[in-house]
Amino acid sequence: MMNDVAAAEAQDLISGPLACVDSPGWQPVKMQPGSCFIEVGVLDQKGMNVRLLVQLIFRESPTTHRTTYKFSVFKRQVYGSERVYQLSVEQWPTPIPDAHKHAHEHFGDQRTMIPESWDNWTYEDVLAYFC
Repeated sequence: MMNDVAAAEAQDLISGPLACVDSPGWQPVKMQPGSCFIEVGVLDQKGMNVRLLVQLIFRESPTTHRTTYKFSVFKRQVYGSERVYQLSVEQWPTPIPDAHKHAHEHFGDQRTMIPESWDNWTYEDVLAYFC
């Protein structure tokens, strides 16, 4: 189970001007063909580390032909990471099997469904909204 910060704290943590620099680029997930990820730390406008981590996951399943974008911000803690924000968009070649799989976002412990039209967003659309 994932630990989430409270919604109000999540809004506060990502409200200021933040930046990711020196991204390592997309890395393959060895145990999951068709998957890749990026993880990079977050800096404030003064260039100081704010103990946040951006994680972008992209999956394109060769068997189900499902595409998944899971773009997240985590607060780094000594005991692990807590979810601050997450944008999840899944695209299926057939009708989406259940409502939970439709595009949604999390602000900390608050989950919000977003319009079904977002299920058809491109990578550029998802990245632009996330940023």
